[in-house]
Amino acid sequence: MNTLNLGVSQIEKSEDREYTCCQLLAKAVIHRAFMDSFGKFANTGYCGRSERSTLVDSAKNWFIDKRKNFILLCDIAGLNSDYVSEQFEKVHKYYRKGKLKNVKLNKVVSVLIQDH
Repeated sequence: MNTLNLGVSQIEKSEDREYTCCQLLAKAVIHRAFMDSFGKFANTGYCGRSERSTLVDSAKNWFIDKRKNFILLCDIAGLNSDYVSEQFEKVHKYYRKGKLKNVKLNKVVSVLIQDH
């Protein structure tokens, strides 16, 4: 199993394994929300255009509003919520300007949330 470019088998067998797995899960949720905010869904066959628009808006608002669950998830992931929110704003800014057309967005998000 490969989650955010880090195989679970690579995690040291120790007391910290459970915490590390929680960090990986939290980072995966943040990563998925990032991708959702750009409308990059793995499968959109289950919803119509208005539902996709609602999902995109909801994901964007999650980063912008910085509610308790966003801050908590960033904390579990070992990430600064202000940093994540700022990076979200920057990536969307560059994306809107067309500066990320030839870049794999999935890779950009992975790098941003890997070890910060």
